Amino acid sequence: MWTTVVSMGLLMLAIGTNVESTRIQERPTQDPNCPDGWRSYDGHCYIVPNMLGNWEEAKTHCEALQGYLVEISSASENMFVANLLTPATHPRMVTRERRPHCQHSEYFARSAWIGLSDQDNESQFKWSSSGQEATYTSWPSYPRQPDDAWSDEDCVEIYQGADRRLGCQWNDKKCQCFRAFVCERDQTDDIDLGETRVS
Repeated sequence: MWTTVVSMGLLMLAIGTNVESTRIQERPTQDPNCPDGWRSYDGHCYIVPNMLGNWEEAKTHCEALQGYLVEISSASENMFVANLLTPATHPRMVTRERRPHCQHSEYFARSAWIGLSDQDNESQFKWSSSGQEATYTSWPSYPRQPDDAWSDEDCVEIYQGADRRLGCQWNDKKCQCFRAFVCERDQTDDIDLGETRVS
């Protein structure tokens, strides 16, 4: 009987070890072509820095990370970027802005700057990094966007509303508002963000 108990204990230990090693293998690994902390998607790397800023500060911060404010070119990329915007990945995102016309509403529970604006020519939205006009957009029909409310909304945020069934859409906003933001960079074999990697 003692032999049976010991054998069962060893069997359970072996099963537990196999389960744990399987769990470890299932955890996502860091893409070697993206810096630590960045998420990989379709040949690009993305990060939501742990800070808030106005649109220009966001643009400058992304450039300091050797990237740019995200340029979204498809519905699938739009969904990927929107899924980065969760309280778990960026808890400060749900804080309330106190400046006039900058507050979050129930429609914009989680939002972040993207690299699109019409600061140069009204209603001609271009990406800050490439200078190209947007060929893909995700403006909602209700509330209708872009609306250039108060004639002072030239920068674009992506948001997931309180009702996630509505998906991820875009809104033009005052560029001076504080928001989270999403940086993008191309994947590369040489990454220099405080580390040296040899390709």
